[in-house]
Amino acid sequence: MDKPLFKLKVYEGPLDLLLDMIRSSKLDIFDIDIFEISEQYFLYIKTMGEMNMDLTADFLVMASQLLLIKSRMLLPKAEPDDDDDPRRDLTWALIEYEKCKQNAQTLASLREAAGETFPRPPEPLEFPKKYRETMKISALTGAYLRLMERNARRAMPRPDSFADFLKREIYSVSDKICEIKSRLKKAVRLDFAALFLGVRTRSEIVATFLAVLELVSDKKIRISDAGDMNYEIEAAERRF
Repeated sequence: MDKPLFKLKVYEGPLDLLLDMIRSSKLDIFDIDIFEISEQYFLYIKTMGEMNMDLTADFLVMASQLLLIKSRMLLPKAEPDDDDDPRRDLTWALIEYEKCKQNAQTLASLREAAGETFPRPPEPLEFPKKYRETMKISALTGAYLRLMERNARRAMPRPDSFADFLKREIYSVSDKICEIKSRLKKAVRLDFAALFLGVRTRSEIVATFLAVLELVSDKKIRISDAGDMNYEIEAAERRF
């Protein structure tokens, strides 16, 4: 009659086998019962041989180390010394192996979790069309400085004109944008300087100029050179 076949657990090495034996037997890793562990280890090696399983050199080397530790522990000692414990090197090797095994399990779980994520592929971006007209920054800066210089040459206001300064209407850029749009709906083109006619305060000048820049940036209007240091603005679209 054929012998029954038993399926043995596959271990990665002798340390893996010893660690499993210690944990299964609920032994203290810092106080290993070397006699019990040796018997279990040799029984496993014998079973592997009976099942014609390949014994690697690592398992045989560990078997010889266990025999050496067992024989050293049988020798009488004058005084007990923890530093001379023959199990010490084996204990620390098992502790370091257990740490590596735990870290490997953590990395494996992270890898498995990462495999369940599906990143969204990048979508093609539609770049805005380039502004056809070219305008130098120095030209707009020059137009702004000329307006400021013209405003500075006006007569100084009377001292009593500041009495109701805080009560004056504050001009916002959004209001000026709406005003420019409204004027462009009535006229095809507007002279750049005409936008500042009737403007008396510095805050209104700044708000109007920023409104022009905002409309140019949003491609709502175009600025063209009319010659003689004059500029015209027109709507970039038929409807705003």
